[in-house]
Amino acid sequence: PDATHTTDCAWQTEDGWECFEVVIKAKNNLSDHAHACFSSPDVVRMTIVASQLAIIDRIRRQLDSDASLDALRDRIAYETIETFMAELPELQP
Repeated sequence: PDATHTTDCAWQTEDGWECFEVVIKAKNNLSDHAHACFSSPDVVRMTIVASQLAIIDRIRRQLDSDASLDALRDRIAYETIETFMAELPELQP
């Protein structure tokens, strides 16, 4: 969707691909990104990563209002960037 990629990062697990979309601010095209991400049957989860809980809340409301994502809703997760930063001690101040 207006980009050359469907996701920002992905890793492969024994169950399939887990994809990550990093969001700086709530965008109107996140539904398009979700559909593009899940267009591959090998994708098992999409995690939306944002800097603030308030942004995650806006994104969740936006995606929850899109009925075309109903079948995918249980495969979409939300995390703040702090979750990942805690796993990367070399990036800590």
